[in-house]
Amino acid sequence: MRRKAKLAGGLGVIVASLLYLVVTGFQNTSVYYLTVSEFHTRESLVSGRRVKVAGKVVAGSISQDRGTMQVSFRAEEGGQALAVAYRGIVPDTFKDGAEVVVEGKRGADGVFRAETLLAKCPSKYEGMDVEQIKQQRRS
Repeated sequence: MRRKAKLAGGLGVIVASLLYLVVTGFQNTSVYYLTVSEFHTRESLVSGRRVKVAGKVVAGSISQDRGTMQVSFRAEEGGQALAVAYRGIVPDTFKDGAEVVVEGKRGADGVFRAETLLAKCPSKYEGMDVEQIKQQRRS
């Protein structure tokens, strides 16, 4: 009887440990995905948490230092803007008016510190067939 109790207790500890690892792993990898305007309206909810924010790069707002790989710009959506700072390699499609998704946290200074910067492909490639894309690349 004691042996069964020890076995049940050991299995209970293993199951509880696995459950704990699954729950904490999910919490660490789950990230809110918001637009710029949603970010501003839910700012108190996501304060201090990692989030993904989508918007468009405001024309003329890109400031880039190639030596330090530091980039700052403003992203806008729904009439609201968000100051973003990023350090790293920027995608080729990153430019004025490009749709971007940044992942990171907002700093105490109000600037969103992005750890990841993704720029969506321009819409000029949407709805084109392969021949049209090849023709556009040649010109």
